[in-house]
Amino acid sequence: MSTARPDEPMPPDAPESADSPASPDSAASPACPDAAASPAPDADAELGVGAAETSSSRGFLEEYRWGLAVIGGLSLLLVLLVGGLILTANPHRGTPAQEADDQGASREGRAVDLLGAEARPEKTAHEDLLPAGGEAFSDGEGLVVGEDIAPGAYRQDPGSGPTDATCFYVIYADASETTVRRTGADDRGIAVLEDGEVVDSVDCGDWLPLEDTVPERPETQFGTGMHVVGEHVEPGTYELDWDEDTMLCWWDIFRDLRGDGHILDSGFIPRDAPEFGEPLQITLGDQEQLVVSSESCGTWTKVR
Repeated sequence: MSTARPDEPMPPDAPESADSPASPDSAASPACPDAAASPAPDADAELGVGAAETSSSRGFLEEYRWGLAVIGGLSLLLVLLVGGLILTANPHRGTPAQEADDQGASREGRAVDLLGAEARPEKTAHEDLLPAGGEAFSDGEGLVVGEDIAPGAYRQDPGSGPTDATCFYVIYADASETTVRRTGADDRGIAVLEDGEVVDSVDCGDWLPLEDTVPERPETQFGTGMHVVGEHVEPGTYELDWDEDTMLCWWDIFRDLRGDGHILDSGFIPRDAPEFGEPLQITLGDQEQLVVSSESCGTWTKVR
């Protein structure tokens, strides 16, 4: 039997092997004390937080619901207002297909103009443009339109009046003869007469229905009188051959047959004016019922 020496060191304790059973103390002690100490999430607590958030959102909506409703209403009103402005800016706007057709027709029309074809339908009769008159009538005073004269458009027949007198006529608005609608003192004057008006015609001779005074083809020269552009005279630019014996030259371009204030261009040149006798040109556009009136100027001849 051997005994260890007192000075011999004792061997260290051997580590436990994997097969050796764990001691009760090691089994009872957890590997992570912190993990063991933190409890599992509480489901009731999570539900409480969610309910609080929902309640808060519902409270915000209830508190500001009127403000949100007002904002929504104003937005809808703004949309309607913008839509109304768009429709008002183009009330005749059609569908995309209709607009495409309109644009195509417009392009075709421009192409026709560029090719030199007729830009408007050929007139088959002067009545299509000029208002019809009734029967011709002669000088008289107090002639009532609708009784003594048929309503319509008339033109003074040059040379039918006295050769030693000047034609003078007045058109009154009604039988009271207090309101003068138009006066004239030249040959070839044009008068558009309506029911109830009263006419005084002195030394003018005969008045013919306007459509009966239109030549086969419009002229390229004209002198004193009123002339419908495109009917009596051609459109274009005209140059004046001055009448050296005249005391004044007075001309007007009216935009319609009445010639009672709708003046597009005019000129008044007395004999002592610096421009008297100087080159003078006027341009007559190709417009329906455009009328040029010339008095004692001379002869106008088309130059282009």
